[in-house]
Amino acid sequence: MKKTLAFLVVTLLFLVSVGFTGLPSSVHAYSGNDTVFADRGGIFIQSFSEKIEYDTKNVDDKYLVKLGGTNPTGMPAYLDSYTNATCGIIGGSNIIGGYNKIHTGLIPGFNSVGTVFGSPVWAPTGAPGGAIDTLQGDLYTRMSATPSGVTMVNYNSGMVSYFNSKSYTLTNTSMFSSGTLNLAALKAQIDQDKYATVFMAGFNIVSLLSQTGYDTQCLEEYGGAHIMSVFGYRTVKYYKNGSSSPFRTDNYLEVCTGFSADRALLYLNNYTTINNIYVHTVS
Repeated sequence: MKKTLAFLVVTLLFLVSVGFTGLPSSVHAYSGNDTVFADRGGIFIQSFSEKIEYDTKNVDDKYLVKLGGTNPTGMPAYLDSYTNATCGIIGGSNIIGGYNKIHTGLIPGFNSVGTVFGSPVWAPTGAPGGAIDTLQGDLYTRMSATPSGVTMVNYNSGMVSYFNSKSYTLTNTSMFSSGTLNLAALKAQIDQDKYATVFMAGFNIVSLLSQTGYDTQCLEEYGGAHIMSVFGYRTVKYYKNGSSSPFRTDNYLEVCTGFSADRALLYLNNYTTINNIYVHTVS
């Protein structure tokens, strides 16, 4: 499914009323490491929201926005440029576009950063075409992709091959140990300005709406294999009655969704099943 999302709408109203805080986390590696990650967004299952009341909260976040002291926000989101670009091709081009602002020459004839009224921005906005078409077509070949998608193994090897072709070395490092996500290690790598890629069997993207004394967490759950580029994280700890211990801790990764140009928060606590997360180091 290249451009059409299949929507399977399931109304589960009880989840809205009782929330899901007590459900077990499903952030773990699943079997079948050579799954074809095909669709741009998976199959939509449900959407719901939860109100989180608190007295105080602590937010720890990091987004890769460095540019020599001047910072365009987020990261490039290149969509619908190359005809056969599915989520792996899009995710790979996001990563390369992000590193291209530092390691210039990764995308010949293209500058990841421009200026608007003297301020840095990701450039060009929207579907840039031209050099990005060439990049995504090259990745399609190097990743042995098909219109159905790419596998995790071929994604990683294709990325290594592309960086090698530009005289750089790319190292892919798994953030999983014994089938469990090492979130602290992943956050430490992002703190070093490194991008990552997440491979999923099902996932939940979130928007957070903050009001005085409560947050509203709005979620959309999807099923199906999918790839997203990762360029930040957020951890939110909620406290009540002056307690020094949080009653709730929510962890998110900031991602480019791969089925729109939007950034989103990927919710790690529940309803997310991850094959693996690889951090990409360039040398």
